[in-house]
Amino acid sequence: MTDDPATVVVRIETLTPRGTVDACLVLNEVELLCTSGTTFTMNGQTSRSNATWELTLRGQGVETPEVDVSLEFPAGEPVVTIDGAWFDGSARPDYNGVVVELTPRAGPLVSIGATWDGSHDYRLSI
Repeated sequence: MTDDPATVVVRIETLTPRGTVDACLVLNEVELLCTSGTTFTMNGQTSRSNATWELTLRGQGVETPEVDVSLEFPAGEPVVTIDGAWFDGSARPDYNGVVVELTPRAGPLVSIGATWDGSHDYRLSI
């Protein structure tokens, strides 16, 4: 969520050979832009306060897609939520997980929380 009028920048780089990613950027439940490719940048802008942004990604053409995603957005208390991620399970442990690298622009405090909806074990490394 952005607190004030803002520009959001999304950079996508597909790391899997021969794979592409479909991406859609949504602002307050209104689709702004959808595109596909291997490397691209999406920009969204709003003049309103308290805007909720959503980025939807779907890999195409490869069983185990790897995507590098960079999000830039102004917020007093930024929150990033990953929802609906699909993991391959114990049969392919090298292709499970999400790696998040946070680079706060100000302040020394960062908090991280995780929940898992299911009966499988999970691990959080910080």
